[in-house]
Amino acid sequence: MNKLYFRIILVSSILIGLLAAMFDVFFPTILVSEVNDLILEKEEQLSPFLNYVSLGSTLVVGIVMIAAYIGMFLFQNWSRYSYIVAYLFMAPVYWLSGVFAFSGVAQFFYDISLIGSGVVLALAFTDPIRDYFKNDQT
Repeated sequence: MNKLYFRIILVSSILIGLLAAMFDVFFPTILVSEVNDLILEKEEQLSPFLNYVSLGSTLVVGIVMIAAYIGMFLFQNWSRYSYIVAYLFMAPVYWLSGVFAFSGVAQFFYDISLIGSGVVLALAFTDPIRDYFKNDQT
């Protein structure tokens, strides 16, 4: 595999993830909207402290993830590790977010994006892509 194919997989994973996040916004379904409204109505609210923790964690992860994507696109060695760290710091956000319903199509794109993220991570630590990161070549 060469640099171009790795970059295509990286960009595809990002774009599919954004598509998954935005699909229900642009193509809402009545059932998903009603279920989410019911969840928001019934679910207990987080304390202000936990809201700040969730918001702060999301902002930090977002900044680190953007930097990691740029670094991975440019084959910087540090970006592989910041990519992993960003996913680890995202765990509290998932736990604090509560339940949320997605349409089947949005969930499909989200799953494909997660598979793509795993492929990117695996490729970044295996030959021959690993050598591009270790040499810090662009």
